[in-house]
Amino acid sequence: MSFSSIIGQEAAIGNLQNAFHKNRASHAYIFHGSRGVGKETTALAIAKWLNCHNRSDSDFCGSCPSCRKIRSFNHLDVKFIFPRPATLKTNDIQEIIQKKVKNPDIPIYFDQNVSIVMEDIREMQRQLSYPPYEAKTRVIIIREAEKMSVYTANALLKTLEEPPERTLLILTANHLYTLLQTIRSRCQQVRFRDLLPEEIEKALRERYHKSKESARLLSHIANGSLGHVIGREEKSLMERREAVLDLVDSLPEGDPLQLIGHAEKWLKSKESLDSRLQILSLTYRDIILLNQEVATERYLSASDLKERLSEPARKIDFSAGQAALSEIDQVRMSLTTNVNQQLALLHLFFTLRNIFHFRSE
Repeated sequence: MSFSSIIGQEAAIGNLQNAFHKNRASHAYIFHGSRGVGKETTALAIAKWLNCHNRSDSDFCGSCPSCRKIRSFNHLDVKFIFPRPATLKTNDIQEIIQKKVKNPDIPIYFDQNVSIVMEDIREMQRQLSYPPYEAKTRVIIIREAEKMSVYTANALLKTLEEPPERTLLILTANHLYTLLQTIRSRCQQVRFRDLLPEEIEKALRERYHKSKESARLLSHIANGSLGHVIGREEKSLMERREAVLDLVDSLPEGDPLQLIGHAEKWLKSKESLDSRLQILSLTYRDIILLNQEVATERYLSASDLKERLSEPARKIDFSAGQAALSEIDQVRMSLTTNVNQQLALLHLFFTLRNIFHFRSE
């Protein structure tokens, strides 16, 4: 891993390096932007670069003892703090860290409520009371810093107000303005942009060896975030796409029993329901592009299905397609609430059928 391998964040990295070259770097930064766009990866890369034994003006070597220790999260002067359940045991934390070592791109997620634990901030402050053991610059990385309570944030504020020498703090945030204003005002802010679909597709094919079809689909599902789609199983993704296509194929005919059958099948795998609806939305987007005759391969989420989707594209116009997209989005939003999922799906499927029938009359 090098700076050049971080996708799409050349401007942010260039500005940071320029500040360090001119001795104008801040003691604390907030890297903010969507989840999974490279904030954490860049923070670790900065830690390596500042402490590399063989660093160049623009990159770190990746192989010196310092780089290797940071890569394996074993460097005494580079601390990584992340939101976690307060009850998480030390062994569990180490297991999570080892997963990050094996694949740094995979984000850390929990199925329960998490926060930046006060105990972790206190331990960091205890360590900061001593000089760095071996680093030129000690680096503290706090991931998803917006998940601090006001109490924890106020404790961190003391460190930001009186930063120790040779210490750099990097906070990452998916939502900048959920951080306390007192925290924001004491850090320099660096924005990380969303990634382009073609950047994500290229990374998925070259780094993760995804097929062209699944990489293309994932790049459109990603919503600008590579981290959002890393680890998606290719086989199950393509099975979901086929289920969506089967539904779309059946809509013009409009057999009610068939639509009920589709709903029952989709509900058997509720954990993949939103993924299917997202693919359905992308499929309708492709249908609209085909209908408007602007469907170049670059813009389609499923360029391999151009021929299969051309038939429904002839039976729907732009306004009907937009109405379908709006219905899908409303159902996706409703499913995050305590709604009857079966009724919501049936309502959607019959609405989509009626859109086809209204257009064909």
